Amino acid sequence: MTFKASMEIEYNQRDIAALQAAVYRNPVKVRHEVSKFLSRGIAVYNRGIVRSPWQMGMFFTSGGGGAPVATGNLRDTHRREVSPWQAKIYPTAPYAGYVHEGTRYLHKRPWLDWVQQQSDREIQELEQQLLENIVADLAD
Repeated sequence: MTFKASMEIEYNQRDIAALQAAVYRNPVKVRHEVSKFLSRGIAVYNRGIVRSPWQMGMFFTSGGGGAPVATGNLRDTHRREVSPWQAKIYPTAPYAGYVHEGTRYLHKRPWLDWVQQQSDREIQELEQQLLENIVADLAD
């Protein structure tokens, strides 16, 4: 089973085109602000995974999220990657797909989906802060 679920922060072409004008004006500032945003966004997702309210045995009744924890291995084996215009976090444990998507014998526990939903508001606030910082610099 190949597991490809991850949480990503990525700009689409329209967003990138809008940022290009700012890049021409002050590329160093834009690159710095985008890098800061991506790093903070991945930290938000990572915090959601690490502070998991979803312990083994509770997921059937609690409606919680985060990485299920029996040994902590699944929670601790998430990899974070940040590139100039994209950041992502994903599990590397070989059984992550079975836990996240479920099997015929195991209920699915989609902790990545739950963490992403719980983090949406904070990610949007970070994105708004990014845009405000870039616009404030362009106004100078």
